[in-house]
Amino acid sequence: MGGLQARACCLQADGTVARRPSETLPPRPASGRAVPGCYAAQLHDCGGRLTKEHYLSEGVLAVVGPEVQILGSHMPEDRLIPIRNVASRMLCARHNGSLHRIDASVVRLAQFLSAHRSGASRQALLVSGEDVERWLVKLLLGYSAAGMVKADGVRVHDLTPTRPSLDFLFGASSIIPANCGLYTFNEPGMTFPAIQIAPYGFATPTGVSVYAITLRIFGLTLHLTIDSERSSKLDAKDRWYRPGCLRLPGASSQLLLCWNDEGTHPMLDVKIV
Repeated sequence: MGGLQARACCLQADGTVARRPSETLPPRPASGRAVPGCYAAQLHDCGGRLTKEHYLSEGVLAVVGPEVQILGSHMPEDRLIPIRNVASRMLCARHNGSLHRIDASVVRLAQFLSAHRSGASRQALLVSGEDVERWLVKLLLGYSAAGMVKADGVRVHDLTPTRPSLDFLFGASSIIPANCGLYTFNEPGMTFPAIQIAPYGFATPTGVSVYAITLRIFGLTLHLTIDSERSSKLDAKDRWYRPGCLRLPGASSQLLLCWNDEGTHPMLDVKIV
């Protein structure tokens, strides 16, 4: 495993830089409104009515197939859920619309991984790492707002996301707390469906607090945490933070993740099952 400068993976042949993070901040000025039922209402930047939102983006569902497996929810863990059932009214139209660009980035990622599994993969895909992180934050908050997460037999109700997670998701901040964000790791010997989602929460005196989510998509494992204290306790074996290049097995395909920072991000070989 080597290191890859974050900006290096984003350079084109002509020296220009591509795949900067997508804009998710709603148009300025802020609306000053809070729509009841929108999980971003505390930002006081809502607009329009509540919209029915697929918390796993509809475009991704179109790639992975008609069903999804969700672990850590109130449903049986071996049950595959029809995609028509993974939608809920949880965001106002203004906040929902501001996330369409990160949805598009992850659709491209899903298409790339699907093509790799079928043997028709392109040589490389360039995608913003922050787009993937923000999309996973959206996935975690969406599942939680829909009451799909449980801990110790208790389901999440009346989700109140942390302000830093909302500021990061909706573009008011490009900073994610230390040790929070995207991780990837290998899971040798494991076999998963085309897509599997595992949100994580812990019981509190007032309900359940959510702190992480794992997405397994076409054999690639992506893990996101929004709780720095709990993320520091995760097993560090074969776990990499904010990778810059994931080399997929077989056809010399590479997933290049661009990061809008000055850090060094690992280049590694992933074992897709």
